[in-house]
Amino acid sequence: MENLAQLKTFLEQAQINDVVLVFIAGHGVLNADFDYFFATHDMDFDGPEKRGVPYEAIEKLLDGIKALKKMLFMDTCHSGE
Repeated sequence: MENLAQLKTFLEQAQINDVVLVFIAGHGVLNADFDYFFATHDMDFDGPEKRGVPYEAIEKLLDGIKALKKMLFMDTCHSGE
């Protein structure tokens, strides 16, 4: 989760007419409540909420930036609805 703050700082530099594309590939898992988590290198697969990155945190990266044209691509297990 620490790297998300650095990524957020980078993305906040985007201006209103910029195009922002974020691509994430790796493992994705669901917890007991079927909430999605992107698997970090040190995530506990039996308790992904401990060190996994929740989908809401990934989505929030794009919510607060100025760019109007933004897209998130995810290539992970359980990334589709």
